[in-house]
Amino acid sequence: MTLPQTLPRHDNSLVLGAKPDEFPLSPDETALIVVDMQNAYASPGGYLDLAGFDVTGAKPVIAAVAETIEISRKLGFTIVFFQNGWDAE
Repeated sequence: MTLPQTLPRHDNSLVLGAKPDEFPLSPDETALIVVDMQNAYASPGGYLDLAGFDVTGAKPVIAAVAETIEISRKLGFTIVFFQNGWDAE
């Protein structure tokens, strides 16, 4: 995934070229939130696959999310992962 019109700044913040105005992202004020990127939902043999859902479209999404996480880490953004789960009972 390439971030078009993305300009890194010297203070380790990022400015996304957007209209009508640029959109600044500062590591002190920006977090990436990753929701439910887990095998149960996105992998062959996972819960959704076993329930009969087609999960083949998840592969490019996983790649894009992985790249976004990598970029966010390099920029020093906070990264928060949410995962669905159940109690054993």
